[in-house]
Amino acid sequence: MQTILMVTLVLHILSGVFWAGTTFALARTGANQADQFLRPQIGAAVIVLATGAVLWYLVHPGSFGTTEQILAVGVFCAFVAAGVQGMSGGPALRKLSIAGESEASRLRHGVATGQRVAAALLMITVTSRSLQPIRKDLVIRFRQQTSDGGDHGCEGDFGKEICCTAEWRGTRAT
Repeated sequence: MQTILMVTLVLHILSGVFWAGTTFALARTGANQADQFLRPQIGAAVIVLATGAVLWYLVHPGSFGTTEQILAVGVFCAFVAAGVQGMSGGPALRKLSIAGESEASRLRHGVATGQRVAAALLMITVTSRSLQPIRKDLVIRFRQQTSDGGDHGCEGDFGKEICCTAEWRGTRAT
């Protein structure tokens, strides 16, 4: 399970950084070269949303406490951001290649506005994740050996969270 968790988390973070980063850059530059980034952005959004669903299943099963409620706001904003980007960018960029100069300017302005709205929504998404309390009961193990539950094999000034097996809901995370 830890391998699945780590791979899913890495895919989620890397795709999210690309999606949010290109969105913020396109929002700032007035959607300059948006035609080159729309498909990769939507692809990254799909990966982020899919891996987010897997992470929710793995890390937040069964409960809908404060942490999950805060995260749900971020999830909602991410879905809306992806929809805004798809609806404002896709049709406009298809028309852009055959549009005249004045029409092209209007279409670019619409794409830029969509990117700005999506950037604001993704800022809420990123902030919602950082507002969540850190779970101290779910820690990824960095050692191959397992311990017997005593001192967890830790010696010195190490934090037990870093060098030892964590127990999550009464079972050992392996």
